[in-house]
Amino acid sequence: MKKWTKDLLEANGYELRNAYIKNVSFGMKDYGFLSLELTLEGDGWGVNYMGPSIGRKYYINGESIKDGNAANFEGYEGGAEAIVRILDVVDCPEFESLKGKYIRAATKRGESVKIIGNIIKDQWFDYGSFFDDYNTKQE
Repeated sequence: MKKWTKDLLEANGYELRNAYIKNVSFGMKDYGFLSLELTLEGDGWGVNYMGPSIGRKYYINGESIKDGNAANFEGYEGGAEAIVRILDVVDCPEFESLKGKYIRAATKRGESVKIIGNIIKDQWFDYGSFFDDYNTKQE
């Protein structure tokens, strides 16, 4: 995963903005994909921060497979670690306590937020480079 710092982010054209985690959603959405979504609000702006799906529940003809075992769900490699890294960056020991915390978001005009950081420390999490590393390891 790319090791971002405040200075490196700014040198790469990112604007750092304070944000409040207004809501946290974790579950199956959009055709059975497991995802984590943080609703962020800042001064006059808001965005949903989410990365790639971290798992999938399989369906046949629009209905969940009900075979009584875990074979109908596949967790994607790196999903649990991504959640733990987000908890670490936000400095929050429990998932359900993320709501109400303050963070920093690295933004570029016209792009979605892909990098979040600790509100005080120069510590960042980047969904893109995190999962790029997992794809590279697979190859």
